[in-house]
Amino acid sequence: MFRIALLSFIFLVTSASAQLQIDDFWSDWPTKAIPKKLSENVLLSTEVQWRLDCSLDSGTLIGQISAAAPGANGRILLLDGQLTQVMIMALDGQVERAFGQPGEGPGDLPGAHRLFELSDGRIGVCGGVSAPTVLFGGSSKIVLLNQNGDPAGQLFGVGDPSLLVVSIRELRCAQDNILVAGSGGSFSEGALKQVQELTIIDPKNGARTMIVKREIVESLSKTRIFEGDVFEPFAYGRCDISNTGRVAFAPERDHWLVVIRNSDGTGFVLKREWDQIKRTKAQKTAVWKNLGGTDDCIALDFEPAIARVRWRPNGNLWVEPFGVESRDGAIACFDEFSSSGEYLRRIKIEVQGHDSTDDLQILEDGRLVLLRGFEGDFEADDISDQKGEVILLEIIE
Repeated sequence: MFRIALLSFIFLVTSASAQLQIDDFWSDWPTKAIPKKLSENVLLSTEVQWRLDCSLDSGTLIGQISAAAPGANGRILLLDGQLTQVMIMALDGQVERAFGQPGEGPGDLPGAHRLFELSDGRIGVCGGVSAPTVLFGGSSKIVLLNQNGDPAGQLFGVGDPSLLVVSIRELRCAQDNILVAGSGGSFSEGALKQVQELTIIDPKNGARTMIVKREIVESLSKTRIFEGDVFEPFAYGRCDISNTGRVAFAPERDHWLVVIRNSDGTGFVLKREWDQIKRTKAQKTAVWKNLGGTDDCIALDFEPAIARVRWRPNGNLWVEPFGVESRDGAIACFDEFSSSGEYLRRIKIEVQGHDSTDDLQILEDGRLVLLRGFEGDFEADDISDQKGEVILLEIIE
């Protein structure tokens, strides 16, 4: 299994040849207009619950931490993307136990991208990669393990068996509600079909409920890679599922639009006028390199309108606007909405001493995990200079 920067090896695309199909079922739903300018900025402080030293000096062999998830009884689960193992953290931040190994046998892990714990104690782990990278040799298999790391079943994140290259981009799980954003591609008659799915999976029987599906058919005779065509709207943290099974996602790159789908299939749309943030030269160059870094790669001048959507345990929704400057000490900015879609406030999360490379993960139970010093290559074998740290945070209001 190996990964490459975006589609430069096999997904040869062009904006002129792409035929886009998407079931925008929300077009007839009620729309709630959000004011362009929002007031009531609130700074939320955070308190450190524990720190995990991941350097060699710690005495515990730990590689690159790729994901975190809430566990039972206040524990935290960490996923080591380099050593391909699950780590169960005790309440005091000590490693209680670790298990897992890469492979294709029973209980082996197909990768280490996302993880979750179900109410029956089973732990799910999937391979995959955050868009827009292609993962060759990957699968959408979600391996289920018991608390001792023994095999306990499996699920599949992408349901179309005709897709040759598949990958899980995002996975969220709240109260046994599993939401998967998956991506795949197949070839036919000189064309590439890309499929992007947003699906709810029932862990009891693997039954799938398709929320939305996006298809792009592109000619293989063209070689231009245009960021707007390959952008995956359900990836990048732009989808989430609540404790009650409500799904929120941002289906459009260049417009501030959030779709709220209730568990009974009804819903509404949040819509707001938004002036996109222009990228700096360095930011645009980074995107261009991720696209493949050739003359045929075209990065857009502006950032997406929305960075992340995240449900809160109380039913409120956080929407992270892309590129909003934060105040000193704040690591992230979110606009908060009530369960009915009413705007409440703009919040800025304060983390003292944070760095621009820190990765702030917002867990399904409302806690925060800060991954620090893990910006290197997850697949590198050498961890001799590892200086990573995991910090569990709770918000103080």
